[in-house]
Amino acid sequence: ALAGRVPLGAFHSAATNLISSDTNGFQDVFARPFRKPGGYFVLDDKGGIFTFGSAVFRGSVPSLRAAGSPVGSADIVDLEVTPSGNGYYVLDDKGGIFTFGDAGFHGSVPGLRASGVQIGDAPILDMAVTPTGGGYLILDAAGGIFTFGDAVFFGSIPQLRNSGVNVGSAQGVDLAITPTGAGYLILDTIGGIFTFGDAVFQGSVPGLRSSGVQIGSAPSIRLAMMPTGNGYLVLDDVGGMFTFGDANFFGSIPGLRNSGVQIGPAEGVDLALTPLGAGYLILDDVGGVFTFGDGEFFGSIPQLRSQGVQIGPNESIRLDPVATLTGG
Repeated sequence: ALAGRVPLGAFHSAATNLISSDTNGFQDVFARPFRKPGGYFVLDDKGGIFTFGSAVFRGSVPSLRAAGSPVGSADIVDLEVTPSGNGYYVLDDKGGIFTFGDAGFHGSVPGLRASGVQIGDAPILDMAVTPTGGGYLILDAAGGIFTFGDAVFFGSIPQLRNSGVNVGSAQGVDLAITPTGAGYLILDTIGGIFTFGDAVFQGSVPGLRSSGVQIGSAPSIRLAMMPTGNGYLVLDDVGGMFTFGDANFFGSIPGLRNSGVQIGPAEGVDLALTPLGAGYLILDDVGGVFTFGDGEFFGSIPQLRSQGVQIGPNESIRLDPVATLTGG
């Protein structure tokens, strides 16, 4: 596997083809790939949804609140599109699930608590939908896994620790399910990879470092699995990209900056692979979108603002645990 920062790719600070958006105060944002070619969703940490290209708006946490639904005040941490592309899930840091379009509700962490299951207080960070769309997994900050619907439990970081495996102080930050749904990977903050079920270990950031590759100290925040299941990419919080297995490197935010592209103090907050795995998009903490390989640009938050869309103040702060999360 190779890792590096090469001045490839293109940055876009403008948006086109806005279909629908929430205009609540925009803060940290998280993107997930729209699984039909031609668009993507952007989620803000209040649960607002912004759609670009062919992505279709089907509701948001603010719209539920405006309609009188009791959605609480928990921080929003993740967005996952259904396999059909006709719906999506929004996850909060208590493990609450909000469903839109054809996304089916299969349970939540608060629901488990209410049923008497003993669950710690580690914040919820991420989720992954099974390939069938009939279930999902939820990851907490301790590396714990919760399964719902047809999702299957294959292990967790706490279970490894309890069984005597030396995992150090590893904590989960991101989760990626394999294409078969029969396994998953968990990423920790230093770029360590933990594999479960049929997930195959292809390398890690600590492994690169121990082999002599010069890598900075930026925390790893996002993980994306290749469609083949034979590789994955890791994103750090300055937009650096590391590739393993059959994943290809097409560029990074530091590479763009080093090539002279004026991109300001952008930091990577999320990573989305294109459908064939021949490119990717990186989202920064003000909603800018960077495209690499066959990644296609359909819009960004900064362009919406430049077009006069009222989105609220530009908040670039990273809120825990939202600010330390992605991929998947």
